[in-house]
Amino acid sequence: FYRTRLKIYIIKEKNKFPKPYSFIAWNLRNPLFQDVKTRTALSYLIDYKKINDTVYYNLYTQSTSPFGSFTENSDPELRKNGKMITFDRNKALNLLKEAGWQNDGSGVLFKEVNGKKILFEFTLDINSNVPARLKIAQIIKETYKNSGIKVNIRSTEWNSFLESVNKRKFEALILGWSGTLFP
Repeated sequence: FYRTRLKIYIIKEKNKFPKPYSFIAWNLRNPLFQDVKTRTALSYLIDYKKINDTVYYNLYTQSTSPFGSFTENSDPELRKNGKMITFDRNKALNLLKEAGWQNDGSGVLFKEVNGKKILFEFTLDINSNVPARLKIAQIIKETYKNSGIKVNIRSTEWNSFLESVNKRKFEALILGWSGTLFP
């Protein structure tokens, strides 16, 4: 913006370059995350609006593509009503039930996998140098808890975190990417 005498003019320019985005990576080698219905349910259990309001002060847009939601590389159909994944606990619980997750009243869902009873409990890794990721992890932990999923948050410094990522020694993690002009 610039000022001339007593009037202030604001110029709003729409930047179509890809923006950075945060995401959760699920280690698909872990039996907890191998079923697509389970992963989809986990997506419906994330309160995107709460994260945007409380962590990003309502300045971000929910991403629909790793290429940037508003670039030519992202399908505009994904942004239409009914296409975006939004917080929907009932839909998530139905998907979890379809995926075989059961509730025995203990507070944590369970499932039989390869003849063994496994609880729906996992560690969500974050790197300690990005405070926003801790806030996101805490919001996720709370909403998952209310649906029978136990999340343990582990925060490590960047080099240790990166080593876990590179060696695939994680169950789930929060990370971010920056877009490029030519994806």
